[in-house]
Amino acid sequence: MRGGQQWLRVLFFGTDSFALPTLRTLVEDLGSVHTTRIIDHVQVACPPRGRPTTLSSSSPSKRDDSHVVRDFCEANHIFVHDCPPRDNDWEGFVASLAPQFDVGVVASFGHIIPDVMLDHFRLGALNVHPSLLPKYRGAAPLHHTILNGDSTAGVSIIEVSKRTVDVGRVLLQESFSVDQRWYLEDLRDHAAELGAQMMLRVLGDLSSYQDNARPQQDLPYPSSYAGKRFKKHTVVDWGSMTRAAVVNMHRCYANNLGLHSTVAGRPVTIAKLADTAEAAPPIHVPSPSPSSSSPSSSSSSSSEASERADVAAGVGVPSPGAKLLHVRCKDGFVPITHVQFPTRRPITIKQLYHQLGVPRTQYLQFGPTGA
Repeated sequence: MRGGQQWLRVLFFGTDSFALPTLRTLVEDLGSVHTTRIIDHVQVACPPRGRPTTLSSSSPSKRDDSHVVRDFCEANHIFVHDCPPRDNDWEGFVASLAPQFDVGVVASFGHIIPDVMLDHFRLGALNVHPSLLPKYRGAAPLHHTILNGDSTAGVSIIEVSKRTVDVGRVLLQESFSVDQRWYLEDLRDHAAELGAQMMLRVLGDLSSYQDNARPQQDLPYPSSYAGKRFKKHTVVDWGSMTRAAVVNMHRCYANNLGLHSTVAGRPVTIAKLADTAEAAPPIHVPSPSPSSSSPSSSSSSSSEASERADVAAGVGVPSPGAKLLHVRCKDGFVPITHVQFPTRRPITIKQLYHQLGVPRTQYLQFGPTGA
């Protein structure tokens, strides 16, 4: 360690898959025998099983992964403290801690840490935040990175401030390129691994990083808020949303909250899209069958087929053999390969036509369309 700094006794606050790489990195350093070892002791504080978090975690998942850290600790014989349920109970919790901890490390904890706990740490507490602060303060920075189609993202190691969230001074900040094929979970995993290495680097020369910490207003990124995402945010409005927006929504929600729509009036989840680089929009649109839901179904003239596929928003145009449905949005088409009805497994487009009992050449109406 640099500057004569002693090995650190760390109390880690975290819950889920985003938090786990940071904890694992601390534990691996603790067990090392190299001369640059940083960690002397690690214990963990997290909510008991079954208690919901008050803040959104950084780890999106359809399954409940809020106890990934606790599971890891139990498997590796790491002592876990159950965090008190009420702020008034933290004073007794802090008084019971042994040994005295030098520093707190926070990653996707899901709760505001009370002042009495922060005052316990001789060297303060540090948080791993998956954004280039002050951009995307708040509960869902990863979601907003994907939804906005950002090509660059990052991780910030910040001081934990009392009674406020994500406003502390920045000790270290690094950016990285976002692969536009990444889904939310891919971004999470990349940011989590980077954040873990950044945290260990900061802890290894903590006094120097603290001396050079910068207020967020001095950093070049615009301040913005990344609010928590709910199911109401996952509904596609085919009439107002661009192709890029729908694809980004799918990248964000497909594996957690789900991307929601209706087809033929029935609720449905858009389970899978085709690779947009391979699934070009339909150049020739066949004349719809008489029972089609397309607004142009009253005519079967060849003028209905054009390079722009002049169909209304929300209309799904089947590819030959119904392998894909190209659904019209504001500025193009979104190629769907699988959908899922509530409580059912994902099905192919061919299976969708079979369940609806309509010919595979028929257009299908998706909603809402903003009309």
